[in-house]
Amino acid sequence: SQSSSKPSLRPSSSSIPSHVPTEVPVCEKPEDIFFYRMHLNGNPTMQKCDWLAKKTKFKRKEFCANNVDYAEVRGVILGPAQTVCKDSCKSCDPCYENEKSKFVLYRKEQVIKKTCKIVSSMSQTAREQVC
Repeated sequence: SQSSSKPSLRPSSSSIPSHVPTEVPVCEKPEDIFFYRMHLNGNPTMQKCDWLAKKTKFKRKEFCANNVDYAEVRGVILGPAQTVCKDSCKSCDPCYENEKSKFVLYRKEQVIKKTCKIVSSMSQTAREQVC
């Protein structure tokens, strides 16, 4: 039996309540997990959204803005908090942008990671090719 404090890669089996109070998050579930960081030994660390929600507003803002990497864990791609814990990170708005977010370009069999800030500085033609 797993401890309830450890993140699990199993999908949630919770049902949607018939009445949803206004204070309930709409873009995240407390048990959803995100990629937290990579240990020096190369093993990824995961956390749950409820862990992040308990942090101070300042810590959440700082964490969500700076931790933008994805990781693969046992064949599952884990996203950063800003894409998983959207209520805690205030990233639920479909127009949310983080200039530190990363995207991948594939050029001549090379994988190139760039930040979204770079895209805004590109010409219209270059942006259209990337996007």
